This record gives sequence, C-alpha cells and structure tokens, in this order.
Amino acid sequence: MSAIVIDKVEKTYANGTRAVHGISLNIEPGQFTVILGPSGAGKSTLLRMMNGLETPSAGSVTINGTLLERKTLRQVRRTVGMVFQQFNLVGRLNVMTNVLTGRLAYRSWLGSVLHLFRDKDLVIGHEALARVGLTDKAWVRADQLSGGQQQRVGIARALAQKPRVILADEPVASLDPLASEEVLDLLKGICQNDGISVVANLHQVEYSRRYADRIIGINAGRVVFDGPPDALTDEVVEALYRRPTSPEEKSHEPAALALAHA
Repeated sequence: MSAIVIDKVEKTYANGTRAVHGISLNIEPGQFTVILGPSGAGKSTLLRMMNGLETPSAGSVTINGTLLERKTLRQVRRTVGMVFQQFNLVGRLNVMTNVLTGRLAYRSWLGSVLHLFRDKDLVIGHEALARVGLTDKAWVRADQLSGGQQQRVGIARALAQKPRVILADEPVASLDPLASEEVLDLLKGICQNDGISVVANLHQVEYSRRYADRIIGINAGRVVFDGPPDALTDEVVEALYRRPTSPEEKSHEPAALALAHA
C-alpha cells in the first residue's frame, strides 16, 4: 500500500490563482522524496494538501489507506509529522514542551488544552531528543537555540507523534550549509532506519541530488519531472526552472515534461 496517493488534485484559490493542475502521484513507504521547483511553482500548496492544511479544489489525497477529508482529518494528522521552514516553535517554552506538542493528538481535548502529558509521553520526548542530539537542551527555552538546533527540535516534535509520514516544507531554507546538512542527514536517517516516508520541498538542486531517492519536479503547478536523482541532468534542471513567458506557454505543460517522460 502506498503511503500517499494523490489523485488528480487541483487547487484554485478564491482570487482565481490556480496553484496545482491535476497532479497524480503515489509515494511509497520508506522513500525519501524531494519536491523540487522554482518559487511559486505550487510545491508548498501540494505539500500542505497532504496534511489537510489546504483543501483540494478537485481530486483526493489518501494517507496510509485513509481518504483525507474533514471527518478523518484528526486521525490522519496523528500519523503525519510536519517540519516547517520557520520551525513553528513556541520560543518562551522549553524544548521538551515543544517536542511534546507532537503528542497532543493522542490526548483528550482537555489534556490538549492544558498540555497535560503522561510519563509515557516524557519517555517518548526524551527518545526523540536523543535521536536529534539535543538531550542536554531539554529544559532550555526554545528561543535560546540556534536555527539549526530549533529545526532539530522540530524534527523531534514530528518523531514524538510516532508518524508514518513526515512532510518537510523547505526545512533548510533559513539554515547555513552545515546546519542544512545536519537536518537533511537526520531526515534521511529517519527515512532509512525507521521506514518513515519523508516528503521534502527543497529549492537546492545539489541537496536534492544528494539526499533524494526520488525527485518530483514541479513548474507552474504541474509535474514536469519524476525520477531518480541521476536522471536530473543539467538540461532537465534548466527546463524545470524556466518560467513561462507567454499566456500560451502558461496554459501548456512546461518544456521539461518531455524530458521527464523521455
């Protein structure tokens, strides 16, 4: 069974902007998938539809065999961890409390509101921090950490959910090269060692080639490349990042599509 099935998904916003055009994809379990493309290509919109943060205008998203819809949203989100570009931590709270917010979906409504955690949750939190090398920072305020450390807390929070899928939206966009490699090494290791499917939006071609098992190139809301890293040639990259220059081009699939299916 595929970890994620995207079936003819489209997204059109209220202002008429069409961000995603009929994309269909299957993401397999334990695969590190990179979604690559220029800014405004629809990468983040597509990723957010995989966790119900955006609702498709047409088509469907299925996560681990469960159709993503209003009545299943909480159930699905339990199994899908999110790692954000800007970390999404509460700076005034300590690292452990931030990590344990990944357990809120397993608590009652009252427990979630009051941030009531059980001893089992604390064990899970410590295990998650050990995985990202931040055990010694458990009781430090999150806003006292470096950017790379904060993103590792974000990964620990996702791990605390015990997810089957991790979605990472530009997880290294605001980090220096060393911290970027630390974060991507962690995500790749989690994918390989835990069998967790990781889908990451990236804009760095070199990181995509180095870390991905599969690269999905998106331009103007359409899939224009889908293959292994060694098939992402410089010619494909150039076509992938070429912006449509006329209304006619904008209404058709970008030139890289021919390369993707060659």
